[in-house]
Amino acid sequence: MNASNSQDSNDAVGDSCLNNAYAPIVFVQSLQHQVNEHDINAIIQSQKHMLARFEKTNEMLANCNTLLATRYVTSSKELKKHISFLVELKKDLETIFRRIRFMKYL
Repeated sequence: MNASNSQDSNDAVGDSCLNNAYAPIVFVQSLQHQVNEHDINAIIQSQKHMLARFEKTNEMLANCNTLLATRYVTSSKELKKHISFLVELKKDLETIFRRIRFMKYL
């Protein structure tokens, strides 16, 4: 009786291991019957279309960034020229006002 009980328990352990091993397969198969293949294909096509649009948008943004970088360089050079011109004008005006003040006191 002891030997038969141990064999029954071994069979139960073996059956539970087999059940545990096939549980994911059974679960996946049950999911396959729940989802419509046409819907999955439509979702995949939609994702491919969105991927193409995102890649195109990404390329456009990269082109925009390079264009803005070149324009930034030229604009910063022009701005530096204008700043130096304004600094020169300020010096000239200060010189002119100093001369005018000097002439007033004469």
